[in-house]
Amino acid sequence: MNILHINTIDNRGGAARVVWRLANEQKRLGHNVSTFVGYKYSNDPSVREIPRNPLCRRLSKFFANDLRFSRSNWILKTNEYRKADIIHCHNLHSGFFNLKTIEIMSKEKPILWTLQDLWPITSGCTDSYRCRIEKPRKFCAILWDNRKHLLEEKKKIYQNSNFTTVTSSQWMTEKIKGSAIGHLENRLILNGIDTHIFTPRDRLESRRELELPLDKKIILFIAVGGIGDGLKGSNYVEQIANHHLKDKDKLFVAIGRNKKIKSDQQAEIGQNIIQTGYIGDEDILAKYYSAADFFLYPSRADNSPLVVTEAMACGTPVVSFETDGIPEMISECGLLAQRENFEDLLNKTEEMLSISPERYLKMRALGIEKIKRDYSLEKMATEYMSLYSELISNFQANK
Repeated sequence: MNILHINTIDNRGGAARVVWRLANEQKRLGHNVSTFVGYKYSNDPSVREIPRNPLCRRLSKFFANDLRFSRSNWILKTNEYRKADIIHCHNLHSGFFNLKTIEIMSKEKPILWTLQDLWPITSGCTDSYRCRIEKPRKFCAILWDNRKHLLEEKKKIYQNSNFTTVTSSQWMTEKIKGSAIGHLENRLILNGIDTHIFTPRDRLESRRELELPLDKKIILFIAVGGIGDGLKGSNYVEQIANHHLKDKDKLFVAIGRNKKIKSDQQAEIGQNIIQTGYIGDEDILAKYYSAADFFLYPSRADNSPLVVTEAMACGTPVVSFETDGIPEMISECGLLAQRENFEDLLNKTEEMLSISPERYLKMRALGIEKIKRDYSLEKMATEYMSLYSELISNFQANK
């Protein structure tokens, strides 16, 4: 089968890693897979960057419209598109994709669109937190708020298009009901991870290899921006670390950011926090999960975060907020605090630090079992391939 994926980025960030893993698994299964992205970071020759024009970006900002000005119709002229049996869209925001292109494609090819965030059904915000605090999008920077027009423009495109949507959480499935995209067929396919990589490692051995202390409680936090990523709740992590500043037996490890933190910046974030910088090697990430006593992830907004499933697959319980799609992932495999309630989060953190060995081992076992059963890469790839075949068959029958 010839498969074409379209996404904002190729291999950085949660949504991108879903696409990256799925594409690689499909290649392993013998399919011909190509990926078009707005921003390419890998050296993979099967990934191509959609041409960008600086003028288009300026026009997008000037007219407060991220739907119209990009050059994504370039896709329609490529061999990858012409040969594709199926077009699989993922994140289409960040100004690299003209949404009208999906209207054209849907008349020529079978299409499915995996909705990893809220952008397809909003005027431009991507998650429940930023939708709450979103500021007006001013036309010509000073005139009227353009958000209503943007949503109406999306509705018109969807009404003139025919594609299937895929959601990766029950929360997202409920969110799209009654939305501008709610009239289209929807399927639920959970985001999968490689359970051969993300699997429990020996804790002490992992700590030795990572040069982490053997005798401390280690609390792990991961976000693209590391300490400084407000969307993922890094300020809550800092507050909890500060609460334990005098406890010499506790260490907070934050993964993310492009560079390791400088020594003169360490005082600003607390002496009991180590920031590693960005880690792209999944084997090393699995060791960090395994080295930790638990994973602290107080995200303000999230659909189906990979880091939660990765932690659980490594046997690391999760402490998080009752945010969006997270509760259905964690269930009994961790502890949930009331959303954006610091006192409750602190209490849940203390509870996890003092948990009985029996309860802790049960959380570990339940988490490992749940990920292998519901969130494996093989399961996700199988379900997508089955859906591809169905959509291709239906498209050909309706020609």
